[in-house]
Amino acid sequence: MVSVVSLIVGLVGVFLGQMLSRANEHYRWRLDQKKAEYRELVDLLYDAITGVERERPGLELPKDPQLLDNAIQKLARVFADRIFIAKRLRESGANEQWEEMKKMIYYDPDLHDVVSKNLHYSRTGLETKEKELRARLIELANEDIVAFRW
Repeated sequence: MVSVVSLIVGLVGVFLGQMLSRANEHYRWRLDQKKAEYRELVDLLYDAITGVERERPGLELPKDPQLLDNAIQKLARVFADRIFIAKRLRESGANEQWEEMKKMIYYDPDLHDVVSKNLHYSRTGLETKEKELRARLIELANEDIVAFRW
């Protein structure tokens, strides 16, 4: 009788151990996915803004609008197709920050009087918006990935 109880307790222990191990593996896998999504987003933000500054060094319209469009569309797609961090981006306001930045990038000087002043294109303004968005993304990544939780 005692050996049967010991066997059952042992089997339950092994089963629970495997369940906990699988749960831990899945948790770590999700963290890895989030990390990859944040990393890609931060990298493409840098690439896109560097491209914008190269194609639009001043208030004039871009030298090559197609290169500018390609960089912005690539980053827009990455913002739109996040799976593991989409909710955090939405709730944190990062998506709205990106949309504002996009409006500044596509600012048309001919519409100066009808566009909000904070959306007028300037390298300084664009760099400020990029730094704020990058800081927000890194803050979110730290909260999602680095922070220790029980």
